[in-house]
Amino acid sequence: MGSLSEIILAPGEPVSDKLGMSALVGTPVEAVLRDRGVTTLVLVGAVLEIGIEPTARHAADLGFLPVVVDDACGVVSPQAAERSLASLDYTFMSYRGSAAEVAAALRGGTGAGDPSRT
Repeated sequence: MGSLSEIILAPGEPVSDKLGMSALVGTPVEAVLRDRGVTTLVLVGAVLEIGIEPTARHAADLGFLPVVVDDACGVVSPQAAERSLASLDYTFMSYRGSAAEVAAALRGGTGAGDPSRT
């Protein structure tokens, strides 16, 4: 993965530092999402088992629908990542899909919602 300088933000797009396991703790992210009427979070990131899973759980607890993009999340430990995904699947707290499936769903097409992956 490249540096953050390669990310192009839209004008006015908010940016905040994540200080804990969940992106929703110690940041204004929840307030920003609610102010914008966001109900679904598409989660990607550097470490599935350390940042993405806690954020997905927290988001669900707060009433958001978390969608974890399997192939857009890095892992430190494949075994820990598998446990994280299994735990999310077991609790039915989030949806999961590949980047292609999630992109198709966002476009209004088919491809997401495979019951074996939710």
